[in-house]
Amino acid sequence: MTRPNVKFIPNVKDHKEFLLGRTTSDNFKDLPEVAFIDPKSPKRFDKIALSSFSRSGNTMLRGYLEKITGIATGSDGSLLQSMVKVLMDGGFVGEGLMDNRVQVIKTHYPEKIGVGVFPSDRTLLIIRNPLDTLVSDFNLITSGSHDESILDSDFDLFKKEWNTFVKDEIRNWAEFHEWWLKAVNPVHIVRYEDIKADPAKFLTPILEFVLKVNDIEGTQVHLNMLKVVEKGAP
Repeated sequence: MTRPNVKFIPNVKDHKEFLLGRTTSDNFKDLPEVAFIDPKSPKRFDKIALSSFSRSGNTMLRGYLEKITGIATGSDGSLLQSMVKVLMDGGFVGEGLMDNRVQVIKTHYPEKIGVGVFPSDRTLLIIRNPLDTLVSDFNLITSGSHDESILDSDFDLFKKEWNTFVKDEIRNWAEFHEWWLKAVNPVHIVRYEDIKADPAKFLTPILEFVLKVNDIEGTQVHLNMLKVVEKGAP
C-alpha cells in the first residue's frame, strides 16, 4: 500500500521552539501542515505511547495532536488490516509507523498486540467509561466500521453473544488499565469524557506533557489548540 507523500520537519528542536514561541491571535496565520519528523534531525522528541483500550478516544486525541502540533502520529497497527487502512485513507498518514518519523504512537497493547513492540519514554493513557467503551467496541466488531452502529434491537437478537462479550471484555478492560498504571515510565491519564466536555481545558495539560513544559499559555501551540477546538473535534 502506498503511503501519502508528506513533508518532513528538518529540525525537531526548531519546530518545538516555534510551537513554544510567544504569540497573539493577531499574529495567527494558519495551522501547521501535518508532517513527519526527519529521521536525520539532530534532535528527536522522546517517544510517547498513546495508549487506550479499544474505542476509548485514541483516534480523536491523535487528530487533535496532529492538527495542533503539525506532527504526524504513528501506530503499531498493520496496514494489511482493513480498519488500519481506513484510518490512513482518512488522513492519518503515520499509520503503521513506529520509527523516528513520529513521536506519539497509538497502541492498544497489551489488549491487542500490534505488528511490533516499540520503546517508549512516556505514556498518554486515555480512559473511557467501560459501559460506553464496550458498547462502542461491540458496534465496531459487528458492523466492521469505525463510525457505524448496529440497531438497538440487535443487542436483543445477539443477547447471548453480547452477554459473553461483556463478561470477557470487562475483565480485559480492568487488566489493561492495571497494566499501564503499573508502568515504570511516566503516565499522564486523561478521561475521554473530559476531552469531549471541555477540550481546551484538558488538551492544555496534554500538550504540556507532550512538549515537556509547565505552561503553554500565550504560545503558538496554545493558540493552535484554541483554533482547532473552535473548529470542533477532529
